[in-house]
Amino acid sequence: MVCIHKGSRSAFLSFLGWYFSSKSEYVFQKEPWQKELFAKYISESSFIEELNQDEFYQFKEVEMLNFKEEDYTKKDAIYLSPILKLKKYVIENLREYLLDFLIHGSMSTLDYCIGWSDLDTLIIIKKEILPNPNKLLDLRKHILNIIPLLYEIDPLQHHEFIITTEKAMLHESYALLPSETIRYSKSLLGRKSLKIAKYRNNISGKRNLFAVNNLFKKSKELGYMDHHKRKNIALEDNFKNRQCMYQLKYFLSCVMIIPTYYLDSMEKSCYKKSSFENFYSNIKINSEILKKSSEIRKIWPTNERFPYKSNFIPDWICEVLGNNYFERAYTFTSEIKKSLLNIKK
Repeated sequence: MVCIHKGSRSAFLSFLGWYFSSKSEYVFQKEPWQKELFAKYISESSFIEELNQDEFYQFKEVEMLNFKEEDYTKKDAIYLSPILKLKKYVIENLREYLLDFLIHGSMSTLDYCIGWSDLDTLIIIKKEILPNPNKLLDLRKHILNIIPLLYEIDPLQHHEFIITTEKAMLHESYALLPSETIRYSKSLLGRKSLKIAKYRNNISGKRNLFAVNNLFKKSKELGYMDHHKRKNIALEDNFKNRQCMYQLKYFLSCVMIIPTYYLDSMEKSCYKKSSFENFYSNIKINSEILKKSSEIRKIWPTNERFPYKSNFIPDWICEVLGNNYFERAYTFTSEIKKSLLNIKK
């Protein structure tokens, strides 16, 4: 068996995610024939997925929540209808290609905030589909067809579908989602459980946390966030530009995911809903920006009508969040990073 560097798996899955997103369309609109070329590249690169026998059998079965359609019709039926549309499309068109299609986060546990919560997903491609470029092309068409459903739930959603593979779920060094997140997920294909690596290390949690810390560092130094801009308009420090609610929501989401990343780094995998309480009990640092970000999420449905079609940052958010948010976020995540590095020593 050829030994493959673990980092190459990460790069391979990042490339998969890009290929199956609308972000790749700008390439293929200019040069449509590239779609087939990229599909062949993915199929011929699928050797990265190879696991040895020891790795393959080190898995555990995680039971998931049961998807009940009545949960999405008895309350907020119009708002939640895109989820039922998505489920119907997945069942009718994607069984051939996918091991599973999960929804997770607040849309799974139904503790969502209307207008703020996005639709979190995990698409798991079957191992036999990856080596087949024609199947990859067909799957891409289907995924592009259902992307608009994400924005029916959240017009400000900053990510599309999370893509992974059947074998990647069995590898300890590549954990897109903490195991507790999978436990609180729901299968749109009716699966009751999912196989994942039995021993999942903390590399992914640390990598993600350090990446967010670096994003905040660069934003503080530049005075604006050069990431997830809409129409090339950047979120500037101290609300110098108010036409960037889309990017501010991304910034606040990065702040609020930190407890999950931290606990994952500490090998204390935790569902996001419980992560704040567990985070506060595990580390004693100044978390005021985390608390203010969470407050904004909580009161958004009261203060703003759904769907929020503007990109303007409301006055009340400026008052709650306050100025110098890049520096405060960088200080917050730097203290966490320092604590993790000290543990390593």
